[in-house]
Amino acid sequence: MCNVAGITGPGAMPITALPPATTNAPITGGGSFPSLETAIAALTTAVQGLAQSLSGAGIVTGGGALGAIPTAAAAAAPTQLAPAQSMSAQSTQAQASSRSKRRLGARAAQDGPGVVRSVVDKATLEQDPRLRGKLEPPSGGAPPKGVKVRTRADGTRAVTINIHGAAPAGKGITPGNESIQGLRDIAAYVNSIDPDVVMVQEINDRQSKVGDPGLSPVTSVMAHLIGATDMAYTPGAGGSGSRRGTAIFTRNGFTIEQAHNVDIPDRGDPARRSAGVAVVQPPDGRPAFSVISTHMSHMANMAASQRRHDQLAELDRIAGAIRTGGEFSYRSPGGGQSRAAGFPQDHILLGGDLNTTQGGRNGKLDSADAQLASSGLRHANDLYGRGNVRPRIDHIYAYGFGATSSALQGVAANELQSGSPTDHPGYVTDLSF
Repeated sequence: MCNVAGITGPGAMPITALPPATTNAPITGGGSFPSLETAIAALTTAVQGLAQSLSGAGIVTGGGALGAIPTAAAAAAPTQLAPAQSMSAQSTQAQASSRSKRRLGARAAQDGPGVVRSVVDKATLEQDPRLRGKLEPPSGGAPPKGVKVRTRADGTRAVTINIHGAAPAGKGITPGNESIQGLRDIAAYVNSIDPDVVMVQEINDRQSKVGDPGLSPVTSVMAHLIGATDMAYTPGAGGSGSRRGTAIFTRNGFTIEQAHNVDIPDRGDPARRSAGVAVVQPPDGRPAFSVISTHMSHMANMAASQRRHDQLAELDRIAGAIRTGGEFSYRSPGGGQSRAAGFPQDHILLGGDLNTTQGGRNGKLDSADAQLASSGLRHANDLYGRGNVRPRIDHIYAYGFGATSSALQGVAANELQSGSPTDHPGYVTDLSF
């Protein structure tokens, strides 16, 4: 943090002081001054330092702001979050921070339609009195039992978790039931696990209105609470207020190079499902990888199983197209046809709330293992191969990775006075290149 003429901002760089003179020029009356060339070079360095400081603070420079202002919230200027401070990333923190600063404001150019990347700044969010003083990332402490402490040797850590619309378990997913205490408990869980990639389901980016009882947008609240580096929110056809929206967050300096919002077959599902497909870049020189994050149709009946069968088939098609050619065609939730290219072929990660078991339901109609096999995706629990944590409906599949851990753990209440912060556990795995 620096303070330049009253301007502060995360990741801002201090203005470089003028260097001492290296060439003396005699002046009548005595004394020495730097040469003209030296003075110009020093002034240039100072101006560059000021520009970097203003950029780090999210100030408009060069005729434009860094990042896109969220739709329906033009007054809520977005801010890009600094990389999370974590034990596993300390050795690469400076490099990750530098990389993030270089790319601010430019990384969304390749995104497909319907993807929300901007994060509302804390000052704007805290205009809601319920959020004042509540947006600093809660300390997670030690990870929950069954999840080992991160080490760099473990690889890339990913978690998928359904946050139940920011409402505690047992309450309806409505704006009036959203709980900042529950969200902070979910964030403490995430921070204790210290993942690089966080796939979240049942999250919204709905903008608040006068008298709105909800905490909005939940995507931005969550991004601040987990110290996210990047975010890609992908709502279904219901729009940014859909309770069935999904998001990919990255931490520890991992960045999202491009993201696409892919419509998946609904067959009349009122929730209108979609999948986020993104390119994620590690900060430490390891190769980029492709991420597919989704939330498939629920219910245990035959009609829902048929929907999931069709949805898995579409996800398998996309993963297969990425593996063979690094590109895929898709339909966006708005109905338009699009094409995405430049996706890493050698490493693919798919996760989310699939609402089915590995073996499937209703005569194995929606078997995730069987339907994702043709693209080469295997469950992380099987890649790990030691012990069976019996994942239920929350899963992570991978191609081109090995796995060094597999864990399914629930979220404990802490700040939430009663009940559970969400009705889903998180599924966590470490994936090695």
